[in-house]
Amino acid sequence: MESGSSKQLFNASATLLARQLRVFGLVLLVLYAANCLGDILPARILSPLWQIGATSSLVNNGGIAGTGLVLLHLAHHVGNDTGRALALRKTIARWAAVAALGFLLLIPLQIFAVTSGLINVQANLDQQVKQIDRQANVYRNAIRNAENTPQLQRRMQAISGPVPGPDDLNTPLPQVQKSLLRLVDLEANRLKANIDRTSFRQESWTMVEQSFRICISALALSLGFGVLAQHDVAAPTPLIKLLHSIRRLPKAFKAKQRENQEQTLAQKDMKRYRTNLARLSKRNQRLAREAQKKQEGSVIEKVQKFLRNPSGQNRKGPPRL
Repeated sequence: MESGSSKQLFNASATLLARQLRVFGLVLLVLYAANCLGDILPARILSPLWQIGATSSLVNNGGIAGTGLVLLHLAHHVGNDTGRALALRKTIARWAAVAALGFLLLIPLQIFAVTSGLINVQANLDQQVKQIDRQANVYRNAIRNAENTPQLQRRMQAISGPVPGPDDLNTPLPQVQKSLLRLVDLEANRLKANIDRTSFRQESWTMVEQSFRICISALALSLGFGVLAQHDVAAPTPLIKLLHSIRRLPKAFKAKQRENQEQTLAQKDMKRYRTNLARLSKRNQRLAREAQKKQEGSVIEKVQKFLRNPSGQNRKGPPRL
């Protein structure tokens, strides 16, 4: 009786523990989905900043999802319903395989997003420099095209540029123009120097460093979820199958390259054979023409001899052709 009651108590405890692990695992998966959706929505798929933020959120919270799946695995191992546990474990394994592939695909997405972000930041800096040069050229053209100092003063006031002072009205126009052009160059150089390139370098390095960390974490999560995708001890995980397929790619590439080389050699041999056959055919045709011409020359020579000796004193009949 004591043994039976102990077994019933153990089964009841195992069932309670399995239920607790299952509920807490589902709570962790819901928490992962809520955190990721909060960071991802609203979606701006074409924005590099959104791509970086979405990838970072999925990877940084990946440990929560992994823990939830592990707890679900443990719950079905602890439980007593083996048939239902096996079916649910296969379902979890399928979702884990999808997650492993998803984390693996996040690596090129992260690299693309960081590259696009760096290009956009550099483009913004270049745009600021071009804007400064464009405004400076407007000032330079107004200064060079002025015909006199009052006209130069009015033009510079109209475009909010450096205006000649009252003392410059009695100064020769070329000297005033030279002074204003020098002032425009100094101001343009000062504005270009004020562009914060140090901040750009720091942001770029931080972005690259964070991207490297995200890629390593995504690879680790892919390996971890790949292990959770194994629902049979004897069967390899889908990730292992994928790695085996990737490892076989160089051999397949070499075999394809060898096949292409063999086809190329066969095509060259066939081309060489056709060329030799054409040469042999031309040679035979040439020899046949030469033999025909030789035979025709021999017949003509016999006919000429016959015509030179029409009486046929030394012949008993017409010449043999």
